[in-house]
Amino acid sequence: RERSVSAIVGLVMDADNLGVEIDMQIGQMTLRAKHLEALETRIANDLDVKSLLGDATMQASLLDKAEHCRRYRIVGLNHEVEFWHTSHGVCPPLGDQWERDYDPAELFPCEQWIVHLFEPVRRSFFDGPQPPAMQFLMPKHPLHPDAEVAVLMGLHQALGGPMKLVYLFRRLRCVHVYECVSHGRQWYWTLHMTTDARYCLREMQPSTEDRSEPHPDWWLRGAGRPYPAGVNSF
Repeated sequence: RERSVSAIVGLVMDADNLGVEIDMQIGQMTLRAKHLEALETRIANDLDVKSLLGDATMQASLLDKAEHCRRYRIVGLNHEVEFWHTSHGVCPPLGDQWERDYDPAELFPCEQWIVHLFEPVRRSFFDGPQPPAMQFLMPKHPLHPDAEVAVLMGLHQALGGPMKLVYLFRRLRCVHVYECVSHGRQWYWTLHMTTDARYCLREMQPSTEDRSEPHPDWWLRGAGRPYPAGVNSF
């Protein structure tokens, strides 16, 4: 004890190059000039964070703080966490190619096959009254007579921008519905419903819940929901 008391304490004039700094007077640890604190509860409880890092309490240092994002370094792990705390409040911009309203009565003769595939889906899931009916758009020019795939754009009922992207496969007699979602301030399309799970690149399972009557023929292998995140998903 006497040796430690009488020992000379070394001083560091510039601590910028040190990885960890401990202030003995106030009992505070600093990691690379950033103060340590427990990771915010809402971040630690996020499903993605839990699946990667577990349920243990984690110490983190705040690296960057921006208008929409905060970036943390997790102590003891070679991980950084970006928390995007504000999402988009509007839809992405609508492309110039969507200039024609979808109307089964006004399709070109070469597009009549779309009606047989899409109308059962539209009338069952996107024709109101709650949520309100969705408007669908098509490219201005008609499809090629030998076209195997048609694409329709569904507009958000309240915001008016792109929300659904519908792919219709002529030969497979299958409909895929994608939804536009915001993640990390980036837009992307995610598949959430199909009329035939056999032709999905995403693993989707038809419902096995009890029902009072058989499914219609076009939904025998259908899977997913029309509004997985609700109408106000942005």
